[in-house]
Order: sequence, then structure tokens, then C-alpha cells
Amino acid sequence: MDLPEPERDRYRAAALGNLAGVWYARGERTGAVHAVHQAMRHLIEAFPLCDEEAGANLASIFSLCQRLLPKHDLGELAEALNLLRELKEHGVTRSDALNLDVTVTLLFTHQERLRRGEHEGDRLALAETAEEAARIAVEQDRDDAAGFLKTAAVNFLALVDQPGERYARKALDLAADALARCEPGSDDHHLYSFDWALTALMCLSKNENLPDAQVERMLPLLHEDVRQRGVSDAGSRFPGLVTSLLVEWWEASGRTDRRAARAALAHAEAEFATLTEDSPRLVPALHTIGILLQHQYDEETGSLADLRQAAVCFQRITELSAPGSPDHRDAAAHLTACRLASPGDSPGLDLVHPDDFEEPDPQADPTEVIAAAQGLLNSARGVFEEEFVARALTVLDRLGAGDGLGPAMAADHALVLTSALLRQLRHQPHSLALGRAMDVLERATAAQPESGARRAVLMAKIADCWHARYDSSGSPLDLEEAIELARGARDMLQAGGRYHRDSTRQLGRLLLIQDRRSEEGLRLIREWALADPAGSAEAVADWSRSAAGTGAWEEASTAAQIALRQALAGLEDTGGSLEDRLARIHDAEVIAVQAALCAVHASDLGTALRSLETVGSPRASGPGENPDLQPPPKGCVVVHLCAMGGENVLALSMDAAGRTEALWLPVPSKDVVSQAGLSGLAQGDNPDPAWYRQTADVLAGWAGEHLVKPVLEKWPTSWLCVIPHGTHLQSLPLHAAWWPDPTRPEGRRHVLDAVLVTTASGAKRPTAGEPHPDEPGSILAVADPEPMREQPLPGARREAEGAVLHFARSTLLTGTDARRNAVLAALPGADVVHLATHGRTDAFRPLVSELVLADNETLSMAELLEQPLSGTRLLVLSACSLGQGGIFFIGPRPTGSLVQALLRTGVGGVVSSMWRAPDESSSLLIDRFYQLWRSGSYPHPAEALRKAQLWLRDVTNSELGGTPPASPAARRFWETTRPYQHPVHWAAFSYAGM
Repeated sequence: MDLPEPERDRYRAAALGNLAGVWYARGERTGAVHAVHQAMRHLIEAFPLCDEEAGANLASIFSLCQRLLPKHDLGELAEALNLLRELKEHGVTRSDALNLDVTVTLLFTHQERLRRGEHEGDRLALAETAEEAARIAVEQDRDDAAGFLKTAAVNFLALVDQPGERYARKALDLAADALARCEPGSDDHHLYSFDWALTALMCLSKNENLPDAQVERMLPLLHEDVRQRGVSDAGSRFPGLVTSLLVEWWEASGRTDRRAARAALAHAEAEFATLTEDSPRLVPALHTIGILLQHQYDEETGSLADLRQAAVCFQRITELSAPGSPDHRDAAAHLTACRLASPGDSPGLDLVHPDDFEEPDPQADPTEVIAAAQGLLNSARGVFEEEFVARALTVLDRLGAGDGLGPAMAADHALVLTSALLRQLRHQPHSLALGRAMDVLERATAAQPESGARRAVLMAKIADCWHARYDSSGSPLDLEEAIELARGARDMLQAGGRYHRDSTRQLGRLLLIQDRRSEEGLRLIREWALADPAGSAEAVADWSRSAAGTGAWEEASTAAQIALRQALAGLEDTGGSLEDRLARIHDAEVIAVQAALCAVHASDLGTALRSLETVGSPRASGPGENPDLQPPPKGCVVVHLCAMGGENVLALSMDAAGRTEALWLPVPSKDVVSQAGLSGLAQGDNPDPAWYRQTADVLAGWAGEHLVKPVLEKWPTSWLCVIPHGTHLQSLPLHAAWWPDPTRPEGRRHVLDAVLVTTASGAKRPTAGEPHPDEPGSILAVADPEPMREQPLPGARREAEGAVLHFARSTLLTGTDARRNAVLAALPGADVVHLATHGRTDAFRPLVSELVLADNETLSMAELLEQPLSGTRLLVLSACSLGQGGIFFIGPRPTGSLVQALLRTGVGGVVSSMWRAPDESSSLLIDRFYQLWRSGSYPHPAEALRKAQLWLRDVTNSELGGTPPASPAARRFWETTRPYQHPVHWAAFSYAGM
């Protein structure tokens, strides 16, 4: 039967499609490609007759063509592209389904050409084709239309660097359309929200202005995405990408958009907290932090804390980067700028410079030369470490390879030279330093007597070189060589001497590197630690860690207890600076946590609890000397939270009956570190409202889900006193925790609704039978100083003026009266101290965090801690963010939380803000707190604060008073609105102490 030609073409196309499928199944590439192309040629003529049923039958041709595209050569790809374009031009819209199939095939063809590096001009055609496919999918109301829209957005994003069109804006519109098609609350909605936020950030980085509402929506979404990816993939590059785009946004704004600067700084600091020393992102993150802090100092805060932090970042870059490299030169220039900007009387940026040392006289004898080189190495630290090492090597070059020296002098020369070369190796890992060191050591060793001590010391140094080589190569043979040399050196040295002890430790560590369960390695570390003549707590703690690594928990616990006793003995030394004293306490607390973890593994919960409560506690001077553990008051459960190393978080509790239990929470300690890094996102002198609103809520939700909820499920109570060990845990808003609860009207349960959550320290925690302190009768209130660089705080002034009305004796310092000398003079003897001023927080060096007073005078936290505060019943830090745990990310030594330090000075309790809460809501909260506390309704300040927070969260406009809108409908809405229900208003303040 004769058929019309278009009808024949349609059947031919179908037949050729079937034939192509057969060729494809047989692996015959050429035949399959040729048949598909022939089928498409026939379809060009057949399209006028193609109905929906025919289109569905012919769709397999395009599906097969898509699978064959990777097998096309370049000529065949060009032919396929032309055929598909002709199909589009010949009325493909007659069949909607076939229209989409052809468009998608055209899309894949453009992608394949670009994948092979050909025809860059296809990028725009690819994006436009993706947009057309998305349009068709939307018109057909397909379930996967959002996916097509997302693909189109991604392809337009790839064009953002091309001049002319506003491709970023088009990508954002497509991403918004994709998000709009997702069901709220679904996984797709979360995923596409993050895609939209990243696209919005890309627009801003290309100087595309967006409405403030979109920016406020974008920032918290980016924060949440970075947090989730950081938890699921520690090596993700996404945090670095977000930080880079935020910096580009800041640069595109001419460095004027403070939202961009704050967000970039927060993300860079959070990313830095997760990076290792060998991460390629370490230097860029440090550079970003340094630049933003330097700009913040110059343009916004004028805070020396910002300048110090910037200097530390640039100093670290010079240590990590090669001399002469762009990174090194740029960081050195910025470091110089920081030093020049620093006030002349500030010690914060004083750096020892190599030029301060004089080289020995050219005629100096070898002894003087070696001593000068050793002196340079002793000073080689910080930003100029590499230069000091290079100077030491230059000095030692005068002696050549040491061939003309006597055996003793040759040994001394070889040891100092090797020390310098191994330190140079840290900065230049691919240098020839290791080979040179080994050569010099072997020459010097050969010149020594067979059984001499110097020979043994030189052999131990050669073992260090093999160890360094193992670190680079990973070869077990290098490690075995190091072990053999270390063993030989130890056997040659006289037992009991310093060199024998050092060699014992060296061999023990090498054996444990080879086998983490090595009994010999553990025995040697134990022998070394117990023979330490200085009684070093860190040495014994090293033994404990080694024992724990082998699984010998009882021995690890015993060693940790010895280390803790030695650390506690070291706290009796009250000399040194405040930072040194706090650092010693922090070191002792780290050992205490290690001791507790080991004791729990050894099933000795009593020892674990005593370990955690001895540091700074007047109740016991050592874990074995005073075993009494006072239970908390009735209705209270004390829970120690410990996060350390690779362990999960440990919760160790004691209830009013004296029962002690342990619970391993299902959250790794590294996740706590990640969250603590993000806790800084809510900080700042002038925070972006949308940014910190979302951040505070997210952190409180994480703390509730992973920490507070499991603890309360294990130990139900009406008063939970948490003692967090480590500044990372102290940085989380545990008192404001919440977790999802579909039975609640708001879909979440706040711990505040039913439980009083306070924090404390081992030195200051609630105990049963503790005598009730005398009723406070006096208050010092400092608020709203003038003049100052920051914005006025009228709400803080009102709250201070209201607070003093509740006390028989009061001192109120506001405006120009709030000067530094007046504050310091009034501090001693005040039962309650209320400080409501701006605060400048330095998370890197908490002790230089400061309160701003009149005439821009400041009172640092170090100065506050030095004041006689033992008689202070309550210290209130309002209108600032100094309550956040001090996190010492890159400084030389950690000093711990400021709140914990204040409790150790003898302060009974501290009410402090963890983020910069709005002035108005802070004023209302603090005013309500004093009313409830001083009226006698709630005699404990912690419970009064909790009730005040509940009131502020639930209070309505009608209860607060004010002028309602004129419209009846608007009036009804206004009257029932709770203006302060978001946690950022009521949850900023927490109580710590007795």
C-alpha cells in the first residue's frame, strides 16, 4: 500500500531507531551512530504528521542518541548538532513530549562538545537550551521541572564572568523559580534553598544589587549549608568557596558593605578552626581574616584587639610561606603596617627582630661561633623564625663541614647544625637539608670514640633525621632505621642521665609510632615520665596518652592521676602574669579532663568526678587527698560535659542523692569544635540582625538536639547545672537549647520552659548544705558612657537606672561619670556589679577583650580579673558579648573562658550575654530580672533570670502598652503579637556560678 512520503519517513525513522538499538547492543559504534542520524533525517520530514502517540514511540531515538553522544567523534557531534537544530525548526512543538526530548538531546550535545574542549561559544547556547528545556518542563507541569530550572541556573552561572549580559541575575531568577516549585520542608526545598543562596551570593560578588530582604534570607542559609557540609565532609572545599565569594562581594562594594565584611570574617574564622597545618586553604584563610580585621580596625572599631589578631594572622603566614613568595612578601608588608599602626606604648605587637642580634667577630673561635648559632636558634620563634634559622646557618657556615675541628667540637657543631637544618626542613620540606644533616652527623660520629657519650648523642640525632625522613616518605624501612639507631644510642648511654632519659622517650615514641599497642614503647614512655627530675605534669600526661593509645586504661588512669597531682601542685605558684596563671589553670583542666576520660574507661566514676572538680576547687587539693564529693541541692543534677581528642562527648553526672553516672553522648568532640567556631558568627560590635538571628537559633538547636536533650532524657530534673570543660563547649548557648517536637504549637521544645539550666565550674557549683549568702545590699552600675566612638546605649542607661532602685546603697556611673578611674575606685565592696557598656571581644586573646568607657577609655578583662572581686555576689555583663567562651584559635597559649576566670576570682555568679542582643529587649529583660529577684519572688538570680526570659519571650504588645494602630484589623494583630519571641532577644543572657 502506498503511503504519503512523510508517513514513510516516520516508519523509516522508527525502523532505523530499532536498527540503531541493535547496533548499540552489539557494541558497533559506527553503525549505531549512522542509524540514529539517518533516523533523525527522516524525522525532519515526518514531524508534520507526528502526534503525541507517534512522538512517544519515537522518543527512544533521542534516548539512544543521548547515550551515544560520548561515542561520537567531533565531526559526528557537529552533524548531530545540525540535525537537532533542524528538528527544532521543523515544527517539533506539535508533540510536547518530543519537543522536550529533542531539546534535552540538544542540551547534552552542547555539553559533550564543551567537555572535549571544543567550541567555547557553545556555553551560551548550552545555557539558553537549558532554559528552553526548563520552560517546556514548567509548561508541562512536570514533577522534575525544578531540576530543569536548577540546571539552567547552573549553566547561566558558568557565564557570569563574560561581559555584557546580566547572567548572574538570570541564574538567580531561575534558582528562585526552582525553589518555588519545591514543597516547603522537603529535602528538595532545603537543597534548592542552599542553591538559591549560593547563586544570590554569586550575584553580589559580581556587583549585582539585591534587595535587603534577599540578603537577609541568603546569609543564614549559607551559614547552615556550610555547617552541614562541614559535618558531613570535613575536607569539603565549599566553605572556602563561600568565603571567597563573600570577600568578592565585599570588594565589589568598594569595601563599604559591612554585611559582606562581617559574614566573610565569620566564615573565614569558622573555616580556619577546621583546617590542619598542611591544608592548602590555611594561608588563604589566614590572609582573609587578617585583611578583614585590619580593615575593621581602620574603618570601624579602632580596637587594638582587632589589630593584634590581624598581626597574628600575617605573622603565621610568614611562618608557613616560602621566603620571597608572593604570600610571604604580602604578609610581611601587612605585618609592618600593623606594627606601624599600633600605638607606641602597646606591647601587643612587639616582635623580636633578627637585627637585634650581633654576629660573632670574624676572628671568633669555633666555641663562640657555635654559641652564637645556638643563641639564634633559641630565639627562632614566631614571625622571624625562618630568618633566625637562616642566620644561624650562615654563622655555622664559617666552620664548613667541621672537618678541621676536634672530636668534641665537631660533635657540638654537628648537633647545632642539625638542629638548624631540621628546623629549616619545616619551612622548606623539599630542600637538601636532611641529606646535609645526615652527612655532617655521620662525619662527626666517625670521629668519636666507639663507646663515648657524644657518639651516642650523635646517633640519637641521626635517628631524628631518619624519623623526619619517615614523616616525608612514610616508608616503614625509614622508621625501622630510626628505631635501630635510637635503640643503639640508648644502650650506649649511662642510665639515669639526661641524655639517657631523652633517648628513652625517643625510642618509646618511635616504637609506638610503629605499633600503637607496643608494650615496650609504653614501658619506655612510663620509665621516662617517672624518672623526670622536674616532676613535669606534661611528661606524665604523655605517658597516660600513650597508655590510652594501647588500650591500657587502668595504667592510663593511674598516670593521668599522677599528672593531675603534679599540675595541681604547679598551681600553687602564684607568680608570673595573669595570662600565665590562667594558662596553667587551663593546662591543669586539660589534664583533669584526660584523667576523667581514662577513669571512666577504667570504670572508676568516682575518680573521674573528683578529677574534674579539683582544679581551682577549695574543697580538695588533689584527687587522692580529699575524696569527699558534695552532692548538689535537692532537685538539681550536676553534669560535667567533656570534649577532648577523638572521643565522643562525655557526660558525667551527680544527683542530690550522690549517685554518679556516665553517658557517652552520640556526638564527636570534633563536631563541638566545629560549632564553637561558628559560635563567633553571632559576635561583633554592630552585628547584622538577620545574620545573628539565624546563627543564634541554629546554635541553640544544635546544642539542644545533641547535648541537652540526651542529658535530660538520661537524668530528668528541674535544675540542670552544666559544667562544660573546654572553651569550645563554653561557647555554646546551652541555656537556650531547643529541639524539634511536633506536639508543641511552634514545633519545638525549649529547655527553658520546664528546666532551669545554669553553668558552673568545679570551683563554683551548687552543693547541698552550702550556707545561703547574705542578701546583697549594694550595687555599682556603669552604663552608657559618653563620649565614645560606638553608638549610645539609651536602653542600657534605663536598665542601670532601674537596677539601682532595688538596692539600699548604690553607685550609678553613666555618661561622662563612667570613667575608668571612677569605675576602678567603686568596684571593691560592691555586692552587685552591673556593667552595661559596649564590649570589644577578642576571641583569639580573651584577656584583651575590653569594656568601653567614657572618652573611649577601656577596661580590659585582664584588669577586671585583677580587681578584688571575692565579695561580689553577682556580676552582670550587659550590652556586650563578653560572656562568650574565650576561644584561643591561633594564639600562643589558651587561657579559657572569661566567665570561668571570673568565678575563680571569687565572684558568686555571673550574668553575661553571649551575643550582642538588641538594646531595647536587653533593657526590658534586665529590668524584669531585677524586679523578680529583688522582690523576693525568686531569691536565686538564676531562676529570676529564667522567669524574666520566659516573660520577655511570651509578652504581647498589649501587655507592654504603647500606641496601637488605628485600623481594627491591624489593632487585633498588633495586640496579640509577641515582639520579642525570637531567641535573639531573650536567650542572649545566661547565668553561671553557685
